[in-house]
Amino acid sequence: MQKRTSKIIIVLLSVGLISCNTQIASTAISTRFDTLTTVLIAPSDTPEMYGSRLVAWYPELGKAIIGQSAGLMRLQGNNQDNNSQGNKGTIRILETQKAAKALGLPVGSTGWATWGSGWATWGSGWATWGTGNGSVFATGSNQSAWSQINLASGRANFSKLGGGIKIAVIDTGIDLQHPAFQSRLVPVSERYDFVDKDAMPQEVPGNAYGHGTNIAGIIAQIAEKAQIMPLRVLNADGIGDSDNVIAAINWAVQKGARVINLSLGTIDSEAVAVALDNAASRGIFVVTASGNNGDNDVNFPARACGSNGKNGRWGDMAISVGSVDKYDRRSRFSSYGKDDVGMTAPGETIYAPAPENRIAAWSGTSMAAPMVSASLALALGQRSYEDIGKVGKAIREKSLNIDKINPDVTKEIGRGRLDLDLFAKEISKLK
Repeated sequence: MQKRTSKIIIVLLSVGLISCNTQIASTAISTRFDTLTTVLIAPSDTPEMYGSRLVAWYPELGKAIIGQSAGLMRLQGNNQDNNSQGNKGTIRILETQKAAKALGLPVGSTGWATWGSGWATWGSGWATWGTGNGSVFATGSNQSAWSQINLASGRANFSKLGGGIKIAVIDTGIDLQHPAFQSRLVPVSERYDFVDKDAMPQEVPGNAYGHGTNIAGIIAQIAEKAQIMPLRVLNADGIGDSDNVIAAINWAVQKGARVINLSLGTIDSEAVAVALDNAASRGIFVVTASGNNGDNDVNFPARACGSNGKNGRWGDMAISVGSVDKYDRRSRFSSYGKDDVGMTAPGETIYAPAPENRIAAWSGTSMAAPMVSASLALALGQRSYEDIGKVGKAIREKSLNIDKINPDVTKEIGRGRLDLDLFAKEISKLK
């Protein structure tokens, strides 16, 4: 059963997390905010100090996120709280579509402080899913991509196939009824739609229809026994608000996700960065898509991941991923940057489940990121590690160097292209 598409494109229903102790509490509906601000908190501070303005409370980080909705035109000034962080010049970062539109700023996949799904081309090659074992992997549709990343030999070293690992797909939702996902999803109590505020993160027909389903389907093909946690934060056109992204990140932390896949992006958001600080500090990997601008302007949060653990905000717990074609050439649409991209993976014409009981091929850095997310799940599901960060370091540093194939962007597309065989061999050396 699919949700009906609303005629109202912009729906601003903010969700925040409120806690009275050192743990993050359950999700609750908050005030509708136009901006989000990160504030420093003291050990003696309590959530009640901020009342309905509180969006998220991180006592272990010494920070909280609060919202403001006191008149859109007042945003045009340096009127932040005295102890707030992240002021960008004289205009505060607008975190919602409503606020951006009211000030006449563009709203879209690359709009002002709103989130886009990061898809490069609409899905093509649609076909009926068919019968049989229901595995796209078995059809050979992606055989070129799988051979490119050495999937078969790599998976031979990961016999548990990601079993017991939850991967949060924060996106447009997925087709919950698709046969490819039967017995592959987390329980209903661990799924959520932050756009419609219910436990049915079902994709809705629109410009981004099928995006989240494809991403989850790529993960399902590589890490066959991992569980997918669908969290819907983008509407039918692939646009969403930062407060929903924050709520979804916090939800993933609460519900035990080990990997968070973010095939979406926007301009910088300190509030979202703090939510990711919390996730990374708890040993959760964050995998992001570099963006599809085709230039050296990498999307946030990908650019905050850095090209290695030393220059990234979240160290080895976060990896930004660009796209290459079947010849290991940087995809024309794939954003790049010397200090912003960690590695690459195939991202052109990748087949996966599509809504309405179909399969489809998509292209974009959005398709490259889940290959890395699934590969991390394979390693995490196999055994435990004394230093979890070394797993993230290994997948990036033991990728295949493709600089000679890409002389125009040498050192701007990360350490190399995903290679599961090299990754598996390095993982076997870790304690």
